[in-house]
Amino acid sequence: MKKEMFTTIVLSSIFCSVFAARPDIVDDILPEVKRLGQTAYLNCSVINLQSPAQLQWLKKTSPIGPQKNISSDETVFIDEVVEGKRKYDVVKYGNTNRLMYQLIVRSLTETDAGTYTCQIYLPNQNYKEWPQKLGVLTVQIPPTIKNDSLASITVNEGQNITLLCEAQGNPAPNITWKRADGFPLPNGGFQHRGGIYKVYQINATDRGQFICIADNNVKPPASYTIQLVVTFAPYCTAVQDTVGQAQNRRFHAKLECLVAANPRAEVIWYKENKATREKDQIQDNDKYKLEQQDDQRLKADEKWYTLEIKNVQGNDYGDYYCTGKNEHGENQAQFQLFETTECQGQNCPSVGAIPEIVDDILPEVKKQGQTAYLNCSIIHLLHFIAKVQWIKQTSPTGPPKNISSDETVLIDEVVGGQMKYDVVKYRSNDSDIYQLIIRSLMETDAGNYTCQIYLPNWDYEDWPQTTCVLTVQKTMKCQGQNCPTGKALASYQVSIVTFMFGLTISFSIRYCF
Repeated sequence: MKKEMFTTIVLSSIFCSVFAARPDIVDDILPEVKRLGQTAYLNCSVINLQSPAQLQWLKKTSPIGPQKNISSDETVFIDEVVEGKRKYDVVKYGNTNRLMYQLIVRSLTETDAGTYTCQIYLPNQNYKEWPQKLGVLTVQIPPTIKNDSLASITVNEGQNITLLCEAQGNPAPNITWKRADGFPLPNGGFQHRGGIYKVYQINATDRGQFICIADNNVKPPASYTIQLVVTFAPYCTAVQDTVGQAQNRRFHAKLECLVAANPRAEVIWYKENKATREKDQIQDNDKYKLEQQDDQRLKADEKWYTLEIKNVQGNDYGDYYCTGKNEHGENQAQFQLFETTECQGQNCPSVGAIPEIVDDILPEVKKQGQTAYLNCSIIHLLHFIAKVQWIKQTSPTGPPKNISSDETVLIDEVVGGQMKYDVVKYRSNDSDIYQLIIRSLMETDAGNYTCQIYLPNWDYEDWPQTTCVLTVQKTMKCQGQNCPTGKALASYQVSIVTFMFGLTISFSIRYCF
């Protein structure tokens, strides 16, 4: 009886000792969230881990597939190196009763994401009884947009379209549509969320660039631009549909028309005939000036056209039309030119302040090689859009030579290390003086010089101008056979003594040799 009791006590002691020393994983493995290329750290804390038990790290390769054995204790089974370091490492911390096994995964890729298992291998025990914990590694991946998206879409006005944008990333990115020019989207609002964007009844104003932006808070976000091209009939817009101008004062009127069309429109200007009510086509001639203006603010399918009506007369008042036409249709903008008592527009002179040349330009007489100064005095120039020009008449019948415009010299000629021509502007009393400087004078510099005031929208005959004469004197030279030939001169002093009066007469003789 005593023997049985002793055996029971021993077995119970052994059982309790074994039970108390059973290894276990005591803490959950915290989830790890890292970005692509970074390093992840998974920590597994165990107690009472003694041989022959072993701590193992494994990774599930798929939900139903086998697990990949990474390590046993501190021994790593996968011999993979990235950027000069091991892909996996296991570092052990702590003491004999409590240890931490840290799994290090470097240079994270998309395939490193998933579930990792920390388990304690117990020999001679059922696998299902092995202690184990699961840890989740999330690898954040910046978004990318599929390259098969269209870069440009062309539709006719009035059609419906669907814009598609597909993106990938972890976490799944949010997709937003917006316009590149910052204007509202066709369906209203400034943003549309979702990869599919449907636009109904496309209008010409909807054309432009649409940007698809994919963002999942992992930098950088991805973007893709789609060019929406719309073909449409012309849209003609009057920049100012009523324009006034005084008559019989040599003033001009300008009508400006913005035409948008795809394909490009043929633009024709018309004036309504008051007698017949018919539209008469306007041609570019002495009365009308037709131009297309360049403006970088315009879109590729927008053009800026102007009609200038010169020297407005009474019969010029009435209705004008800017008409655009292409294969999709025709449109027009209407203008009205009406009479005013005073000049209208930015180029009009101030009342009583028309620029004028107030003094004659004094003639200038200089020798060859010297510098000439011609002065042109002008009043009322500060409050008027005008330019002062210096011009030289090269011959009685030949074209004039433009020398300068304001202080800008148009002839790039250098003599003696200085500019041949210069224009200096300075103020004297109420006048602006434009001084023309001509250096190193030659015979060809002599002649008539004109100072004139360029007045935009005025006829050339009405421009104020005055002319002066520059005379260049030739250097006098010796004439005859006894003239020096450029040789050096020598001089001697000769003294003559007169014995009768006791006088001495001295004089010099110079001659060439």
